[in-house]
Amino acid sequence: CLPISRAAEGVGPVDGSGRVLNLGFETGDLTDWTPTGNAFVGQPVRGDTVKARRPDMASAHLGEFWIGGYEKVGDDPRGTLASKPFRVTHPWASFRFAAGTWSETRLELVEGGTGTVFFKISGVESETLRPIVVDLKDRLGKEIYIRLVDERSGHWGHLNFDGFAFYPSRPQLENEFTLA
Repeated sequence: CLPISRAAEGVGPVDGSGRVLNLGFETGDLTDWTPTGNAFVGQPVRGDTVKARRPDMASAHLGEFWIGGYEKVGDDPRGTLASKPFRVTHPWASFRFAAGTWSETRLELVEGGTGTVFFKISGVESETLRPIVVDLKDRLGKEIYIRLVDERSGHWGHLNFDGFAFYPSRPQLENEFTLA
């Protein structure tokens, strides 16, 4: 497994041939993702477009590209963005996420075989991507996928995402967002 950009201790999930999946969008497109609806049209975003329109916040993305829901189409469009399924090879994972407080704007981790959502999170009305750490010990060897869900129009009807990676032990990440 190869490290993903700017997260040297993290390991990018791979497909069946061993190719690292584009879960940090560094290909500059949605390779390895399937969109529905129109919430993710024109994604990914390049650079920190948040800082230019909101001086009180920054994107805090990894690498060059990230998903910035508001940045291309605003708050009204709806849709989903689902990653290709991948096998859990490490007991811990982390990704960066931001959204409104609504349950309609969320990230889900989904079991590949059953479609069961085993983890979901919404945000705190901040554009700044914060790391979220997930314990995957119970899912080692199983197939999962990431689903970004935007079912809300209007105020904070968008989400931001970047950089899913595995870790051999629980990572200690600056500015981590916890469910507590």
